[in-house]
Amino acid sequence: MRDGTLSHATPRVLYLTISATLQAMSGRQQVFDELLEYKKTWNDTDAEQRLPIEYFWVRLQPWLASCGYMLRPRYHPGWIPSWRGTKKFSFSCEDGHRSVLLDAIRIETGELVAIKRVYHSELSQELDIGKFFSNGMLASDTKNHCVPVQQILEISTHLYNGVSLMVMPYLRCLDDPPFLTIGEAVEFFRQVIEGLQFMHKHNIAHRDCNYSNIMMDAKELYPDGFHPTRTDLDPNHTRSAKHYTRTERPPKYYLTDFGLSHFYDPREGPRLAMPIHGGDKSVPEYQGEGYFEESDPFPVDIYTIGNMIKTEFLDYGFDFMGPLVADMRQDDPSKRPTIDVVVSRFDSIRRSLRISQLRSRIVSRDEIPGTGWFFDLIHFFRSLRFILLRIPPVPLV
Repeated sequence: MRDGTLSHATPRVLYLTISATLQAMSGRQQVFDELLEYKKTWNDTDAEQRLPIEYFWVRLQPWLASCGYMLRPRYHPGWIPSWRGTKKFSFSCEDGHRSVLLDAIRIETGELVAIKRVYHSELSQELDIGKFFSNGMLASDTKNHCVPVQQILEISTHLYNGVSLMVMPYLRCLDDPPFLTIGEAVEFFRQVIEGLQFMHKHNIAHRDCNYSNIMMDAKELYPDGFHPTRTDLDPNHTRSAKHYTRTERPPKYYLTDFGLSHFYDPREGPRLAMPIHGGDKSVPEYQGEGYFEESDPFPVDIYTIGNMIKTEFLDYGFDFMGPLVADMRQDDPSKRPTIDVVVSRFDSIRRSLRISQLRSRIVSRDEIPGTGWFFDLIHFFRSLRFILLRIPPVPLV
């Protein structure tokens, strides 16, 4: 399967590129349109005013409840803001926060889940890929780091034809809470590289595996749970959420958002596709005239992961990743290593690191000058406790 059929920068290719981009991102485009329409009257301090995108969920709330998923009070049809008539501020109340990705409680188990609306499109394989990696033996494969789709709900109303809802675990941003040690980040690298290898092994390119599309399952880190919009608070939005370190309770990291992902049948010839920009706009082969040329999307994944490591980690004690990251970010995609080579080289790097190096502290980019000694002291006693408890420096899932 290919996303385009021409290889020269003709007007028709330009049309096909724009058309493919809009169709593949049709769901996102509708969200953007709703937000732009609302921007005309948006008063951000007025938390009582619902966004148009929120009314989608308000209309579906009774139906979702009948399907076994309870939304927060803000999304109930008869919602009355809890701070109305009180001296409370909206931001201090549980229902004063909007959801970026809708959260819900599975009524039967009390589990916090995420619900994503997906628009059907001939060019989008998001639903198929999500189901593919969530079924059978693939779902239980430890190398599978694709976010599991727990259920797909088909909306049975003419108002929302061509829309499905994907129910998934509610994940946290990968750096919340922050990484504390080199070993914790090394395990993160291992899981992400392993997960991408798993996708490529099945001839699927992610095409948008940037920083924001890699998330973690924090059930082990937060055994008592956390609030979905104020993740620093407990589920009741009353006090700080208790959590462990990644060294104590290692989380599992997932590749998410398959809106641009694509399966390439090796029997159909070279794996080529017209460029579609994801979150990382710096992909070399997508620059200039390259944006109108077909290219192999698999080296794009290599570049995106390498660029994520360079941007977010390399300058904070991860010099040992420098040579591998430099090769992953080669301007010429043919010179980038395949994912199998990346896995092999990273494994050699990981085995070469000393225990003291793995236990060393990551200096935050936001750390105030002159306060390092204080954080070093905390880190020393924390590390001493881990050593006495024989907790390994690289937390393996």
